[in-house]
Amino acid sequence: MNTSGPEVSKLDTQTKGDLAELRIASAIRRQGHTILVPFTESEQYDLAVDTGDRFIRVQVKYAKLQDNGTVKVSCLGTNSSKTGNNTTFYTEDQIDGIACFCGDLERSFWVPFDEMNRYTFTLSEDGKHQFDAYSIESI
Repeated sequence: MNTSGPEVSKLDTQTKGDLAELRIASAIRRQGHTILVPFTESEQYDLAVDTGDRFIRVQVKYAKLQDNGTVKVSCLGTNSSKTGNNTTFYTEDQIDGIACFCGDLERSFWVPFDEMNRYTFTLSEDGKHQFDAYSIESI
């Protein structure tokens, strides 16, 4: 159990998103990459990674541990407007993948765009998409 702050499940959505962005950026920076942040909120990606050879557009998500021990990563975008919430599907022209932080596990993961499906991507300790194979270090 994490004793350094409030219980993750009690944090609001915005705080969880902020936490995910900070943890992902920190993990990527520790690998020696430069982090770039868009000037506006209108881009589909939250940050870009400069690897020295190329830029990787990253959508950041917060994911929670499910009761069955899996981590489900949303592959959808949601934004609020005056008419309500709008759901969008990411395209390869918008992002290169999704990085997610699971506060329950204190782990970050990277799912490249070509492995995402339309709605969710499920990670597990064992099975088809194992935690270690999608570690943030693979970005």
